[in-house]
Amino acid sequence: MRVALDEPAEAGDAVVAWQHVLGRLDDRLSALVTAAQDIYGAQVLTDPMRGLYIGEHEADRLFRRGPNEPLTGTTSLVPLATRHPALARLGRRFGLEAFDLDVLLVALAPELDLRYEPIYALLQNDVTRKRPSVDLALTILCATPADRLGRRRHFAPEAPLRATRLLDLGSDAGRAEAPMLARSLEPAETVLRALLDQSGLDEQLAPFCHWVTAEQPLNEVPAPSEVKRGLARLLDGAASSPRRLRLRLRTGHVTDGRRLASACAHRLGRPLLRLSLGRTDLSGLGDALWPMACRDAALADAV
Repeated sequence: MRVALDEPAEAGDAVVAWQHVLGRLDDRLSALVTAAQDIYGAQVLTDPMRGLYIGEHEADRLFRRGPNEPLTGTTSLVPLATRHPALARLGRRFGLEAFDLDVLLVALAPELDLRYEPIYALLQNDVTRKRPSVDLALTILCATPADRLGRRRHFAPEAPLRATRLLDLGSDAGRAEAPMLARSLEPAETVLRALLDQSGLDEQLAPFCHWVTAEQPLNEVPAPSEVKRGLARLLDGAASSPRRLRLRLRTGHVTDGRRLASACAHRLGRPLLRLSLGRTDLSGLGDALWPMACRDAALADAV
């Protein structure tokens, strides 16, 4: 792929960065496809019914592999995504490890190029499974059985990828209680938008969330002077700290709270994501509401 000559330098740099990490993923997938043919047989490339039945010879091949045995004989693998500026920035913002970023890359690849769908289906030996599962991510990213077992922790509900709602695990079609390995990786749409430098909120949040451009300085907000001085100290300290600052503002009227929150965002030089929940039916979101709102705000480097 070539970058158009009239394309802005920043956009061209972004294209090159994606080419680089997807090229590294392609190299890994190519080696796995070759190994898959040795395990499942050469017909894995042409059988339109693969995954829908298991023949006698295929069963023999499967049993010859040891538990959690990787497809290739590689003993160590280098991270794929760490040299992508936007992914690295995302990792710092959400406290992700290099392996988490690689999982996101595997999950996002079909959103960037549909050619990954048939490749993933081939490696999962199932023409119906075009999106990567937890098992496939471990196959792509782990070199040893011990690594596969240890890396399962990255897909636990409390792990950063899922706790921040950057990634969800979908169900396996046809099975209500699928094992974790069979569940598909479903990245949040707003994650890809942020990585492509495109704005937007999760469609589930859009009805009652909106962006506010903060315009009033903190010292002009009608509030006690000691409150404003205390907030200023906290905010100025937070601007140079890697730790996230969490404030609960309790005011006499909702308008006062909005003004204070907006003034805090103004002092930090960031936009504000406002949630208006008073008259909204949130039954469809439940406990996911707050993590999703925090995720979309953090993706936009907002308050």
